[in-house]
Amino acid sequence: MPKDFLKKGLSLLLKRQSNILSAAFVIMATIIFSQVLGLIRQRLLVAIFGASNTLGVYLASTRLPDFLFQLLIAGALSSAFIPVFSDYLVKGKENEGHKVASTLLIFSLVVFAIFGLILFIFAKQFSTLMAPGFSPSEQNLMANLTRIVIFGEILFIVGSFLSAILQSYNHFFIPGFASALYNLGIILGIVFLAPFVGIYSAAYGIVFGALIFVLAQVPLVRKMGFSFVPSLSFEWIKTSGVIDIFKLIWPRTISIAIFQIGTIITVTLVSFLQDPGRNYVIFDYAQTLAFAPVALFGQAIAQAAFPVLAKEKERLEDFKTTFITSFDQLL
Repeated sequence: MPKDFLKKGLSLLLKRQSNILSAAFVIMATIIFSQVLGLIRQRLLVAIFGASNTLGVYLASTRLPDFLFQLLIAGALSSAFIPVFSDYLVKGKENEGHKVASTLLIFSLVVFAIFGLILFIFAKQFSTLMAPGFSPSEQNLMANLTRIVIFGEILFIVGSFLSAILQSYNHFFIPGFASALYNLGIILGIVFLAPFVGIYSAAYGIVFGALIFVLAQVPLVRKMGFSFVPSLSFEWIKTSGVIDIFKLIWPRTISIAIFQIGTIITVTLVSFLQDPGRNYVIFDYAQTLAFAPVALFGQAIAQAAFPVLAKEKERLEDFKTTFITSFDQLL
């Protein structure tokens, strides 16, 4: 009996979510799970390293790789890829959609790799520029941690693309659950590696967590029939789908850039305070707590509504109804 109940529960979660409210509840559940794991991760870091300059340097070291990811990838996925890919699905052109998705993934990895390589080579100089108030030894540590985090971001790009594909197919549980497992990977890295490599354990945890994030989604992506077609030919880059994505990307990319530049300036300003690392830990933790309800309600309903809105963009009345309903639910 318990086995049947578990089977039914799992099959229910793995089903496509047919309406926004059910999708939002699934996303909320995974976000709560992720936030609990995130709280454990943050608590572990403070328990082991304290609200110290060392922990502050680690938190600051994630800023530049995250800036690159947000600027080059997140804008494309959050505002451009899902509407275009969903349009292919609605029109029954799945194979073409898969080619566009594959092209965009390869293109994103190549572009990120180029900028990531520059950041990897000049990590020390960027760290000095970003946090001039840190001591030379802290800037060296920040540079080394940044180099490790870059590899985690490369894996995270792949995982984020898989999430966007699954969300376009109205699957929300696995992407959300996989995102929560990313935190679990960091926790495992801290628990098992901290006695041997200290604060580097958190950076290695990011790489391990990103790998879990990817692997947890692969079976369902394959079940959906997605076929990765590695191609970076100029012919595919010129296709209407890829061009449409580039056209839609800019407004969101600009808004992300402004926000991310703000986070970098914050690190720079905090670095001039006494005990800069410790102060940045406190600020970062406060910001994480403040953002929790935004992620739980705003992010959950927005993620659930977005693929539906993307498919209704040519049916204006349906689009308006979905938008107003989602907005009311959010409030």
